[in-house]
Amino acid sequence: MDSKPRYLEPERADDIVICSESREQVEKNLERWRFALERRGMKVSRSKTEYMCVNEREGSGTVRLQGEEVKKVQEFKYLGSTVQSNGECGKETALRVQTGVFKTAALREDSTVDLEEYAAAVTGYISTGTENIIPTKHCKIYPNDKPWINCEVRAMLCARSTAFVSGDIGEYKKARYNLCKSIRKVKRDYSLRLEGYYTTADSRRMWQGL
Repeated sequence: MDSKPRYLEPERADDIVICSESREQVEKNLERWRFALERRGMKVSRSKTEYMCVNEREGSGTVRLQGEEVKKVQEFKYLGSTVQSNGECGKETALRVQTGVFKTAALREDSTVDLEEYAAAVTGYISTGTENIIPTKHCKIYPNDKPWINCEVRAMLCARSTAFVSGDIGEYKKARYNLCKSIRKVKRDYSLRLEGYYTTADSRRMWQGL
């Protein structure tokens, strides 16, 4: 069994620029790239590899890759921008102006879509959604009430809250007194009911009470 790891092997890699001050250095760096890539199962495309000299003083000399001459160009596109050998940017400027003109003209064109057709399509989509989609909502309910709280205690709690909001101190004290009295009564009744469950010989009734 081969213990060496397996890697994906892309055939080519694009948009890589090698910059140097001399052709010899470019060839040396290009050869390093070729050697490193081929060791990892990748290749340098001979047909797509190009070179360009910026502000060239002498026209002689070529760049070679393993003895094969690399194509020389006067301009090339890198990451969407045009780079020229004379260092100027006239072509890139003209291209951007032309693109801006085209985009502006496209924005100024009248829409050919009929308003009624557009409204019919949108309303049809909305109608389909309202007819076929049933809105649902999941709510989690936690029983925080005490087991001895009944409807009478809840009514007393509402009365106390109403008296507090009204600002009448006398009414609030009265509602609070009635609430405390009602709570003591229901607690006493609940404890008596539990005692009845515990003292009975019927275990089923006792567990139902719990």
